[in-house]
Amino acid sequence: MKAVGISDIGRCRKNNEDAYYLAEEDAPLQHLYIVADGMGGCNAGEVASNGAIEAFVDYVAEHKEIQEIPDLLTGAFQAANKSVFDQSNSALEFAEMGTTMVAAIVDNGKVYVAHV
Repeated sequence: MKAVGISDIGRCRKNNEDAYYLAEEDAPLQHLYIVADGMGGCNAGEVASNGAIEAFVDYVAEHKEIQEIPDLLTGAFQAANKSVFDQSNSALEFAEMGTTMVAAIVDNGKVYVAHV
């Protein structure tokens, strides 16, 4: 399977707060795809979206032995949420930052999708 990611700044913002992840051949979990969209109008949306993806992928790398993909997605989303929340409380410039996120895993002919 081939995957390509692209993002557009949109019409309302001066900076792009989107981030995405496409699993590469050496990734801990093949066929993992993530899109995060920082919350515009709030502080540091680009920091939140990038940090959420990083925490998600780190969790997957550490817990890839979890057999049930819904459980893996749930844990990864919880790790991403905690990471963004903790960073939002670490400095004034990150206060109230946030992001939406969608993740998909293709495994054995099934697609698992989760979003927040």
